[in-house]
Amino acid sequence: NSNLTKSALYGENPPPGRILCAAGYSDVRLNPKKIDIWLNQFLVVKDGTVIKFSESRVKNSLASYEIEIKIDLRIGKESVAFLTSDLSPDYVRINAEL
Repeated sequence: NSNLTKSALYGENPPPGRILCAAGYSDVRLNPKKIDIWLNQFLVVKDGTVIKFSESRVKNSLASYEIEIKIDLRIGKESVAFLTSDLSPDYVRINAEL
């Protein structure tokens, strides 16, 4: 639920480092060297390291209405899914007026 990640996604800017950082801020005990991250169907982090990926293909996939971020911590069989929104200028403006 990182605002930096949400704003990068709104700008269609692939943020694998920001997602990795946000995972580190979670209350989950994890080994950063075991984390894999996908943006839509594209692997962007492997074993805790941002890897080479086609930035143009990932960027194009971020233009879709729904974006899937998958984070595999490789520490168990549990999973969780949730919905959130990006952090667009309209979102900030609407919530600033409340």
